[in-house]
Amino acid sequence: ISYADAPAILAPYRDMLKTTRLLEEVRDFAAKNFAFPRPITIEAKTCGEPNAYWDPHERRVALCYEFLVFHANLALRR
Repeated sequence: ISYADAPAILAPYRDMLKTTRLLEEVRDFAAKNFAFPRPITIEAKTCGEPNAYWDPHERRVALCYEFLVFHANLALRR
C-alpha cells in the first residue's frame, strides 16, 4: 500500500483515502478472495488525469487522486 504525496489541491483526497483506509480495505478483500502468484502494490497517486489502472510491468494498481475529484464532482451535480 502506498499513498504518494499530493499537491495542495489534491491533498484532502489523499487524506480522505488514508483516514478511511480505503486501499487497505481493497488489499484485504483481494487477499481473501484471490490467489496472486506474486505480490502486487496498490497505490494512490497524482496522475494528471482522472484514472485508475493496472501496470503489469510494475505489478501495481494505481488509483489517481484526480479520479476521486472527478467522481466527487459527479456526486455534487446530482
